[in-house]
Amino acid sequence: MSSLNKLNAAKIIRRPDTGPVIRLSALRVQDGFNERTPGPELEAHIEALKRHKLAGGTWPPILISLEDKGGLVRDGHCRTEATRRALAEDSSIADADGEVWMRFDVFTGNDAEAVAAIAQTNAGLKLAPLELGRVYKRLAAFDWPVSRIATSMQKSEEHIRQMLLLANANTDIQRMVQAGTVSAAEAVKAVRKRGAEAGQELAARLEAAQAKGNSKLVALNDGQLFKALERGVTVTSFDAATGEIRLQAKTSNGVGAGDLRSIAKSLAEAA
Repeated sequence: MSSLNKLNAAKIIRRPDTGPVIRLSALRVQDGFNERTPGPELEAHIEALKRHKLAGGTWPPILISLEDKGGLVRDGHCRTEATRRALAEDSSIADADGEVWMRFDVFTGNDAEAVAAIAQTNAGLKLAPLELGRVYKRLAAFDWPVSRIATSMQKSEEHIRQMLLLANANTDIQRMVQAGTVSAAEAVKAVRKRGAEAGQELAARLEAAQAKGNSKLVALNDGQLFKALERGVTVTSFDAATGEIRLQAKTSNGVGAGDLRSIAKSLAEAA
């Protein structure tokens, strides 16, 4: 007898026409498996799901691995927690036996593929860059090369490398990214440029930015840099014979005149 049939015979699951469902009480969540970081955003997401459930709403099936007495949640941790909270708040959502049933799909794969599913099948709140990086780091620990992780995630190899850099960055950098005061893109750039000293550089730049009224450091795109040059650079002379243009820019950090991108960045951050 298959695992599904055994669970069906034990009345742990049912198989209505709308798809298989499992008892909420038969679901198990593995501590530390899901890479989501606890915080206000995650809490707000779960509470919104709870309200949706209490209002009679539905959502996509969760993903589980079958066990002897139920299912191990592979994707759908927030939906599972939200349903538990909804039941605790209003028992009327349960059936006559006090049970809530959740739609599910069966996960088939090994332990590494189960980790990959955290990022692949995420149906609600998207994983933050640092959370993605931790997933990729776990896959790398299974000896998955960057190319395989990229193929599995349907992302570029450069994206995977960037998130791995973030996942392996020092704690001070990760805390700034997690707090939202430094963007993931800016943190990755700093780590590539300064290595172990990146945290000190980012902290100093963040302090300077906050002193000017900016709440965080973000990576600037080419359009933003060009606008900064338009605002902060003055043409002082033009030689029609040679085509030479002389520019003047006043920056706050003594950036060399030959580095236009750095000048633009300094001007943008000073704005």
